[in-house]
Amino acid sequence: MTSYTPGPWHVYNEPLRPSLSMTKIIEVQEESGAAVVAWAGFDDSDRAGRTHLANARLIAAAPEMADVLQTTFACLQSSCGEAFRDIHPATWRRLEAILAKIKGE
Repeated sequence: MTSYTPGPWHVYNEPLRPSLSMTKIIEVQEESGAAVVAWAGFDDSDRAGRTHLANARLIAAAPEMADVLQTTFACLQSSCGEAFRDIHPATWRRLEAILAKIKGE
């Protein structure tokens, strides 16, 4: 069971208020429109807006990437098993470490 909000997620990048069209919110939301992660804003950030938007897009893709990674790892375990682990030990360890992070271990 995952502890993160199930996907799909999407990037919300719209004006804060109609009267403040120059100030846009960058937020990652679940299907209902609720924020996946909420923060006060980027007023004190030294990153460019396009960087925040790129980061939000990457974060929004995380549930799908996690699902694909888990499926791929399971496939590797069942079809290649020790052969892949022996040929690519560093990659195998990285996959295990990433999957452990996803599970909060």
